[in-house]
Amino acid sequence: MPPPCLLIAPQGLTVTGVTTWIALVAKGLADHDSGLNRPVGVLVHGSIEGHAEFDLDLPDGAKLFRRDDLPDLDQLNGDLSPIIKAYRNAARELSHDPRCDAAVVLVPSRHAECFAACAALTIVDPEAFRVLGLQHIDGAYETAFIDRYEPALAALAGVSSRIKDSLRTRFPSRADETFWIPNAAHAPREVPVREPLADRPVRLLYTGRIEHEQKRVRALVRMSDELTRAGVWHELTFLGDGPASGEIDNLAADRPSITHRSMVPPDQVAGHLAGADVLVLASRTEGMSKSLLEAMAQGCCPVITDTPSGARDVIEDGVHGVLVPFEPTDDDDTIGAAMAKSVARAMSLDLATLGANAHERVRSFFSPDRLARVVAEVIDRTAATPPRSWPADRPVAYNASGEAGGPVPPGGRARFAAALQRLAGKRVAIHGTGQHTRQLAPLLAQAPCLIVGFTDDDPGAAGSRLFNWPVVAPKDAPTLGAEAVLISSAMHESAIFARRGVYEDLGIEVRRVYETGE
Repeated sequence: MPPPCLLIAPQGLTVTGVTTWIALVAKGLADHDSGLNRPVGVLVHGSIEGHAEFDLDLPDGAKLFRRDDLPDLDQLNGDLSPIIKAYRNAARELSHDPRCDAAVVLVPSRHAECFAACAALTIVDPEAFRVLGLQHIDGAYETAFIDRYEPALAALAGVSSRIKDSLRTRFPSRADETFWIPNAAHAPREVPVREPLADRPVRLLYTGRIEHEQKRVRALVRMSDELTRAGVWHELTFLGDGPASGEIDNLAADRPSITHRSMVPPDQVAGHLAGADVLVLASRTEGMSKSLLEAMAQGCCPVITDTPSGARDVIEDGVHGVLVPFEPTDDDDTIGAAMAKSVARAMSLDLATLGANAHERVRSFFSPDRLARVVAEVIDRTAATPPRSWPADRPVAYNASGEAGGPVPPGGRARFAAALQRLAGKRVAIHGTGQHTRQLAPLLAQAPCLIVGFTDDDPGAAGSRLFNWPVVAPKDAPTLGAEAVLISSAMHESAIFARRGVYEDLGIEVRRVYETGE
């Protein structure tokens, strides 16, 4: 009988591409009508405060393990025991299914300690478990923990062909155990009909997390301004929530063409997409965007930045949508102008034709049924591999040996301390007030330089205090008396550094932690 699979959602059932991917896979694997009818479980960690969740309605045969009692993965401090026990108990319940006679395939996601707990189970009972290392985003954080836990991963996979190729480059001896598992979206049989553009504005829609580091939503406001100056009648709607929601609300207040609506349940997103003409994404990085596939499924033409990951797996420029060229150092104004030109180009190519092509592309190649069958094949091949066990002489927790874990990668603590040492004697502001900074707080207290405060791109943080230091917007760094700014983020360091001009124009130097040679 087919091997059981345990999908793990470490961020609760928040409305993100990863969790909706997990939901699609679980439903597809357990579906009786598809003929797969496979034993599958979903273990869900507690919800994230301030983030909306969706209801996971699994078919008969699939099991939901809701573990709101588990400790925050960012606060484990190396003690994985409660997480290991939870994963083991859920896997045992699946393996006791009379249909199952193979090792349980564990599929962790998005968090290093989630992978660590799965790796630990390969020490406890290597015959009973196989771990599939699936990388969702082509970013520094996920790359770091995939690389760290590779010895315990029975197979590797990426959600885009670029990530798959990157994995094969990093682990050439494992090419035959490395796969591409694309994302998917439900597409109706027919393309939703839109009214002609002659008597109405072109409807632009952004769906997803409202934030600047990855999604770069501020650039979409600049895009709207450029379209207004060019005389293009349009409406731009932001659909979602996130740390930049307040700023978008403020910017929309004196821009009649812009509306912001809070995120709706996943089953209602399709209705908004079916009424929109163009999906706009100005992201710096993506894996294989769930928002993109959902929009294309509804015949909504995508106009998105040509990110070096999944974009070209989905879109042929000028056929299924428009890809917007950009450089990592481009600021919001530059990206906004490029997005506006690309919207105009899409309109000249005919939005209805592009939308129909996009719909057919998703319906034929990125369907949930195909996704389930690809995952089923990968699970079978993963379960059939020889056992791989994490080396017992190496600490398994990501935050072992003094590491802070979570957003701080291996070696991050030492790198941060070295960066502070290089700034000895200077007045320094720390850019970023997130978990990376909070987990390295003891180093700030002992810094050889003078910490004068923090800067943060989130307007909601300005005016607050962290560790009794003031927090200001980047443009206000001179009010702190800062001579230098140190970026405190592993995941978004490159994106923040690309926008360093806001500091350098003020005569403030900018330092990095993770880039070598500084």
